[in-house]
Amino acid sequence: MTASRPLSQIRHQSPPRRSRRSRLFIASCLLLLIHCLRHGQCELVSWDRRDVGSNKLGELKAFGDWDSDKFLDLIVFDKTSKPLEPRLTVSMWDDGRQKFRAGPGVDTDKDLQTVIATDWNMDGRLDLFGIFGQVEFNDDSTAYRVKAWCQTRDAEADPKLVWQSANESSVQPFIVDINSDGKPDLLGQTVKKERGESPQRFVWINRSKRNVCEDDEPHKGDLFEYRLWEDLYYEYIHDDRMDKGGGVGVIASPHSSAFVDIDGDCEADIVFDVQSPNHGGQRELEIWLHEKTDKKNQDAIYRRHRQKEPTLLPEGAGQLMFADFNADGTIDIAFPSCTRDKFSCDDCCVPSNNVIYMTANRQQQMCPSMWIKKSRDCRPQGALCQKDLGFAVSSFAADSRDFTVSALVSDTDDPKLTFTGDFRTPVTLRVGDFDLDGYPDLIGTVQAADQPAKIRFFKNYPTSDDGASPLRKFKKAYELSLGGDEVTADGAAFFDVGEDGILDVIGFGKKVKNGKMVQSVLQVFEQKADADVFFLKSTGLNPVCAVNCPPPGPSIAKPKPYGVSYHGPSFKITVTDLNGVKTPKQAAQLPQSAHTPLGLPFVFFGLGRTNNYIEEFFMGLPLNERTRSRMWTSLIPNTQVIVRPYPQAVSSDWSIELSVSPSKKFLFILLATVTCLLIVGAIIFFLDRREKAEDLKEQQEKFRVHFITA
Repeated sequence: MTASRPLSQIRHQSPPRRSRRSRLFIASCLLLLIHCLRHGQCELVSWDRRDVGSNKLGELKAFGDWDSDKFLDLIVFDKTSKPLEPRLTVSMWDDGRQKFRAGPGVDTDKDLQTVIATDWNMDGRLDLFGIFGQVEFNDDSTAYRVKAWCQTRDAEADPKLVWQSANESSVQPFIVDINSDGKPDLLGQTVKKERGESPQRFVWINRSKRNVCEDDEPHKGDLFEYRLWEDLYYEYIHDDRMDKGGGVGVIASPHSSAFVDIDGDCEADIVFDVQSPNHGGQRELEIWLHEKTDKKNQDAIYRRHRQKEPTLLPEGAGQLMFADFNADGTIDIAFPSCTRDKFSCDDCCVPSNNVIYMTANRQQQMCPSMWIKKSRDCRPQGALCQKDLGFAVSSFAADSRDFTVSALVSDTDDPKLTFTGDFRTPVTLRVGDFDLDGYPDLIGTVQAADQPAKIRFFKNYPTSDDGASPLRKFKKAYELSLGGDEVTADGAAFFDVGEDGILDVIGFGKKVKNGKMVQSVLQVFEQKADADVFFLKSTGLNPVCAVNCPPPGPSIAKPKPYGVSYHGPSFKITVTDLNGVKTPKQAAQLPQSAHTPLGLPFVFFGLGRTNNYIEEFFMGLPLNERTRSRMWTSLIPNTQVIVRPYPQAVSSDWSIELSVSPSKKFLFILLATVTCLLIVGAIIFFLDRREKAEDLKEQQEKFRVHFITA
């Protein structure tokens, strides 16, 4: 017989361990629920370091498919492997090993600033432009020069240098197609030779042939024709009706000029980032719209456009980004900004006014009904590539409030947190919809005082609860570190490892000891997300022949040329969400090329959780043809679409290639389907056996009645 405990001991004894664990579990769930409701995201997302052989490759300069295997390769620049001979290398993706391997490369000068990966000789293989220059702060004599390498018929061979510019540019040149022939041209600005002289814009017009890489001697001036902008557009620059507000501005340095569709007609326009001649040198956007002309052999088909109010940029603005941030079917603008220190740290950001600006591009919206075929108030659903000359991009001046300002520093951040960048590497954020909700997000690098810089994600949020406003804001979502206290991040970009349709991240920086760089660092972070959402991935190739081509055709090259992502295509799609609302979306492919924008050579649409068809799919090019865009219908989600616009002059003959990516739940769906089939099969087998047994019993009973008992 055991002794009973006093009642006081029973009342005051501690609760069982299981009860305490239950309470902790419930509290954790409540905290997670509060976080989900507050931040609007409950997906289980992690960013895992992945060894893809890229950790010590060098400084990332560009993306591109070098060997035409439809997998993205890296163009990296290593200054540390050979101190006297820095090397530009193509790191090629090996799908079998799931790693990058060292590919061809060239020894080059250490003052390489930017690399542009494009097919400039139109032979279907990826080539390279290198932009070189010694950049000095507050020095108007900074001059950039350009080199052009072409890929030979053997993708494993080193690129061949075939052209060096005889003229120099005071700003980093960027890609345009000035005469709409499908070849990439370069636009720059002259270097001031004397005090008081005003720089002039010029264009290197591409006159190359597809077999130029077979020539033995380098070319000088015959591949790219040097033409002054004033010679091309004299009537528009000096027309009194156009020139009431002043002449063209001087392109800023650094600048964010772009080759992007700004008026909604799916044809790339030219947006210059200039010092305004009418507002004391304040940065302003100067827009030249693409238009068709009936004149033959004309090298210029862009016309100056003036808005009612100029788009002025605030002091301290960084690199501009062009994307459909509010998912309304138009290209909007966002950019980081901060207060600069021009004395102690070469125009770097200080802990003051580190913000992200965003404004919407006001255009005609899509018509609400598919039965509306013509309207002055909206764009028909089957004709979204329709120009809207009444478009408006708001000014960022203080008296205009048609924009949002998102603070970098949150409640949990160090108050001394700033964006990274200076006059050599301007403050830059990059665009990508990492959560696939249909609203492009941002990524960049930030740094607190005396701490290594880190990679930060900025999620795109609505400014109102009902989402009715076209303006959006950006908030901190995640943060990643490249390494320990000795590794600092210089930049980051979105990157699709393995081409699975989920945006991963590649970060680049340097390892520093005793204040000196000892090694370049390149690190891939693979996204692991539990949510099963949908996407559409689209690539517009340059208008070259890939099959059944006239000589010299690509059939003898190895591997066979496939075509290269083109600078300037514009894509529009329409999709119906789970609420039955049909909305348009737009994206621009490679709109910028100066100052290492690290744009992916494809466009990426996040579709959220809707699995409806993409009802309309448009692609347009800045061509001087009667039709400059084409529409396809009823594409399925989780698809990679490759558009081949050949022949260039006949858009009805443009073709697309589709490859479908399986859903992340494919194995579970397959297992559930097989399990259901097995269960149904077992039931059928059981019922069949039972029915046969009953039939046999009935036959035996009839036999006994008729023959035995009789």
